[in-house]
Amino acid sequence: MAALLVVAASVAGWSIQREYSTQRDQAAQRLQAVSAFRANQVEGWVDRQMALAYFLDDSVLFADLFRRWKDEGDSDAGDALLTRVVELRRSLDSFDTLIVDPQGRALAEERPSGGSTDDPELRETVLNAIRSGESTHSPIYQGARNGVPVHMDVVIPLLKTGTPARGAIVLRIDPRRSLFPILRGVPAPGFNTESVLWRKTGDSVTNVSDTPDPGGGAGRISQPIADSTTALPRLLRGEVKAGDSVRGVDYRGAAVIGTVAPAPRAGLYLVSQTSIESIERAADSTAIWIATATAVLLGIVGVASRWLMQRHARARERREHEAQRQRVEALSLLQSITSSSTDAIFAKDLDGRFIFCNGAAGVALDISPDDAIGCMNQDVFSTATAARRTAEDERAMAGQATPSFERLQTPRGERWVLTTKSPLRDLDGRLIGMLGVMRDVTEVPEIRRSLHGAEDAEHSGSA
Repeated sequence: MAALLVVAASVAGWSIQREYSTQRDQAAQRLQAVSAFRANQVEGWVDRQMALAYFLDDSVLFADLFRRWKDEGDSDAGDALLTRVVELRRSLDSFDTLIVDPQGRALAEERPSGGSTDDPELRETVLNAIRSGESTHSPIYQGARNGVPVHMDVVIPLLKTGTPARGAIVLRIDPRRSLFPILRGVPAPGFNTESVLWRKTGDSVTNVSDTPDPGGGAGRISQPIADSTTALPRLLRGEVKAGDSVRGVDYRGAAVIGTVAPAPRAGLYLVSQTSIESIERAADSTAIWIATATAVLLGIVGVASRWLMQRHARARERREHEAQRQRVEALSLLQSITSSSTDAIFAKDLDGRFIFCNGAAGVALDISPDDAIGCMNQDVFSTATAARRTAEDERAMAGQATPSFERLQTPRGERWVLTTKSPLRDLDGRLIGMLGVMRDVTEVPEIRRSLHGAEDAEHSGSA
């Protein structure tokens, strides 16, 4: 029973550990799939924002309006250019429009902001677009001027104005309208994950999409690349690879499994993570079920084992009582038969203890019949005689004994006896010991003469 308990507890413990391990492995696999899917969604969003830019950068109409405005001083042409661009940007997630010169200085603004072109990200993106002659975009970033939300600048060089282009259109895209809600969505029922966009700036990384900070609100978090233990800094240090599942501590100090998927066209990294606590909660119900089922099973096994043990004990007790009854009956019968016999009759159990001894046997062994019960050969005889008789008893129980003569010292003096031993069996034929009969043959004439002859020959030989 104890061994069964140990085995059952070991199996239950192994099953619970395996369930938690399986849940962690499955969570890591789902996380990798979610991260790759979210990164594709981010790049797909960028591609959709750029689609209009690729259509407009070689527009002859826009170039003509720009030249009339700047070369001929036609302010109406400038207004018309800005109005047409505003109408087009409304099909996107754009919240503002600028027309800038090749250095990124504002020439016209939909919403005059005074310092909206001071952002180095915008100036760098304008310079790249003018230099390359291709529409391009900035990373998603937080503008330096208060009131300008997190955004991405799409810069469209007016290629038909000259080489290099003499101006560009800037569409300021708000990712909060369609991109960030995608990242906050639940990828699969019952799978709690967090996907956040991060940007590398110098020697640190900063989140560009909203994430709950320790205080529960939306916040900006900056982490040093050199010593942060979160997934993205470890990737940038070369300790892990993109797509690897990394177990560690996140920016809130919570134990998580995280993975990083680069979104190169967006110039960002997507970090998806799920807490170890949520993974283990998913395994808790299974673990509780396993533990409960094991406890119930052990309870059933325990009750059944106890019932079987009690049943076996009762059966054994009945058998022992029956065997005892049969022995008592047999011994009582033997006692009644041998009480008046002059032959010494005795019986021993399988362990060699006297279980019966009639009066004649008590006289021959010089011990009372009652005192003989329970005694062993070594309790009655000398060491050498006890060893010889024990060997004879064992042969008798094996059915191999032969009658033998021996000389005994008794209260009546020295006597010769013929000893016969045989197996003792119960009523069912089971061996329960040995039965012995010693007959005093000292006075039998033929045997007496034979014994005297043997003694005389022994003396002559000695002489």
